[in-house]
Amino acid sequence: MTALFYLLPILTCLFLYSTLPVSLSWEYYACCVGGSWLLTALIHWLMYRSRISDDEFLGSYINKVTHEEAWTELVYYIERVPCGRDSNGNTIYKNVQRVRHVFHPELWEMFSSYGTVQRISHSYYDQVRNTWGTPESRLHFTGANIVGGVRFGQAYTFEDILSSYAPEENPLLDTNFSSRFFPLTEEHEYENKVRNSHSIFKFEDISAKRAKELGLFDYPPVKHNYQECILGRQFSEEVHHQYELFNAWFGFRHQLHVFILCFNAAKGMGIAEKQRAYWEGGNRNEFVVCLGLDGDTVRWCHAFSWMDEPVFSVKAEAYFREHEQLDLSAFCTWLQENVTLWKRKDFHDFDYLTVSLTSTQNYLLLAFTLAVNVGIAALVMNMIEKTF
Repeated sequence: MTALFYLLPILTCLFLYSTLPVSLSWEYYACCVGGSWLLTALIHWLMYRSRISDDEFLGSYINKVTHEEAWTELVYYIERVPCGRDSNGNTIYKNVQRVRHVFHPELWEMFSSYGTVQRISHSYYDQVRNTWGTPESRLHFTGANIVGGVRFGQAYTFEDILSSYAPEENPLLDTNFSSRFFPLTEEHEYENKVRNSHSIFKFEDISAKRAKELGLFDYPPVKHNYQECILGRQFSEEVHHQYELFNAWFGFRHQLHVFILCFNAAKGMGIAEKQRAYWEGGNRNEFVVCLGLDGDTVRWCHAFSWMDEPVFSVKAEAYFREHEQLDLSAFCTWLQENVTLWKRKDFHDFDYLTVSLTSTQNYLLLAFTLAVNVGIAALVMNMIEKTF
């Protein structure tokens, strides 16, 4: 069907060639075909992109905070002003350079370990820099468009704290470090051909309604750079914070994001496979641990991810067989000690998969292409009528 979208412009030109009372040069037809192909290809690409795009959750942390002092920008522009009249009484204009002053208020920003930037409040900026207690770095920017020629600011970096730890060291074991560590969760778009491919990797299609009936979990939202990663049961704030720190520190370094999903053990281990299907295997960086709980006893554990060799999953499942008494704090410690077993799947391995547009997308693209070519034909014929 895709070939039809790009064949229609040629058919449109053949129609014009056979019906127009005058002969047009080949450049007219080339423009019609090229313009239609360009618009169709753009919409086609956007639809295809929506089919292969997915969002993953990345653990990160605040790496730097900055404060830029208020400054005034000089904006130069040209204005046409009257400067007299000519011999016929018409107004004569000349171009005059003007300048206006644009005030920029104070600005506070934070930089994540991935380099993303967000605006923050003055109070949060003070909280971070006071918690870190690191030396201040002066910022200054020069330019001819700045009143006074220079503007100033201050910066504080977390690297001043990290520099005191060895690269292979786990600083989370140091409470002085973890108390000054500001974890974040960010959303990131990536290419995932698996989710909409017709391949052996395709999972059972489970609707949101069916998922609710089964008691499956939706991805929790990211609010103010925080996301719940333990679902299905209430735990202490300390335990949640422990996993938040893990996903921020180890997740950033190992491209890993851990979710713990708690189910009623009576549902059986099959519910974990339903969850895997509902999440379409999970995102490429996710390690999902499903627990079947009977009170505080772990009756079963099933972990899933996209690892080529599921060593991490096998070890995690074995851990809960050996430690039936639920203690997620101890398991988080185990994750830190065994994180080197994690090897994220390279999704470029799936580049060979073919992803097609849906039937609805195909019909919409066909309607768009028809509308474009009908419009082109009508425009050309209208121009011919006005000219001749």
